[in-house]
Amino acid sequence: MNQATTVRSACLAIVVLSGVLGTGNAQTPGSATNATLKGAFSVQAEEECVHSSTFGPPPVLEALGPTVMENITIQGTLTLNGDGTGEFVGRSASITTIAIASPVQQSTLRCPVTYSMDRGGVVSLERTCTGTVTRGSLSVGAQVWTASAVRLEGRFHSVTGALQLADTALEIETITSFRGARTPRLCTRAWSAFRIERPR
Repeated sequence: MNQATTVRSACLAIVVLSGVLGTGNAQTPGSATNATLKGAFSVQAEEECVHSSTFGPPPVLEALGPTVMENITIQGTLTLNGDGTGEFVGRSASITTIAIASPVQQSTLRCPVTYSMDRGGVVSLERTCTGTVTRGSLSVGAQVWTASAVRLEGRFHSVTGALQLADTALEIETITSFRGARTPRLCTRAWSAFRIERPR
């Protein structure tokens, strides 16, 4: 075996060995960037929704019944686990145009979330919330409602630790009351979150 052949064989062995050893540290796509978001974030958000008995199909989304406007303010803590899962815990306060005994409502919120972030810092987060009414006409008996999943998208700023998300998709959502009544709604929302606790 000449010297050139020996060198080529040695190089091939190094490449193969590196590939074998490297597989032990391989990460699933997005796992490293999801871990970047691990920690707790303080959230302040504004949402605006219109409710109706039903909406027509997109793109027109015609309201096929009377409409009720609702303005919602949300605050709380978003905890992200670094693996694409997490939870938001907080409360909401809303004011509506509906003619009931009280046009305001406050609820405590608990929302499991899933999320992903690409290497450019673009974030997609999906939440599914359950609320317990604490003030307003439905607070008697601490009535519970659930909301269908909604998706927010935006960007994480690694220098400031700020996470800015918005929902402008205008997908038809559903609010389900404790009695099982389902009310469709369309919403826009903007969330601002700031990191308050880094992972150790």
